[in-house]
Amino acid sequence: DVEGNKVRLFDTWLHYLPDARLVPTDKTEQEILAWDDEGSRDEEIAKILGVLRPFMAQTDSIPVIMGGDFNSHSHLDWTEVTKNMYNHGGAVVNWTVSSRIIDAGFKDSFREINPDPVQNIGTTWLTDCDEANTRRDRIDFIYYKGETITPVASETYNAELGSVLPFEGDEFLYASDHGFVLTTFQLSKPCQ
Repeated sequence: DVEGNKVRLFDTWLHYLPDARLVPTDKTEQEILAWDDEGSRDEEIAKILGVLRPFMAQTDSIPVIMGGDFNSHSHLDWTEVTKNMYNHGGAVVNWTVSSRIIDAGFKDSFREINPDPVQNIGTTWLTDCDEANTRRDRIDFIYYKGETITPVASETYNAELGSVLPFEGDEFLYASDHGFVLTTFQLSKPCQ
């Protein structure tokens, strides 16, 4: 309950293999997706969406937020305009995990607020770039679904594992090898 508004919040983690850093960008999209399918993420997200189905059916009155480490890229980032950026190696890929989530009616909160991946990829992984400064991946997401929820701000933060992260006037020991997404949502009462 958030100020009288109900929200359902789910956190998840998908398996890290195959390693998102090792996308064979010299292959065709079908070969890249076959490489990605060698792991279990596609099956994992199908099961997760199956578990969420009853809650998704009620999002006209109770929104759902699903966030976490998906360990998979987004089809919203691997587009024609970014194929020669961010170490994409010329590849345009309709990644299965993100596509399934969007097809289920969820929206990517970061990409809703920051629609242009050229201007802001939203790096959450490999924040210590290689020498060529080309590795920038977004594999951590906050998705949402509902008639009464709207993102009003969304940004990503990054720090090295074990470093001190200044955040909103405080300092925190950063305990992750990933960056994070912070999305602020506005909630409204459902129509009666």
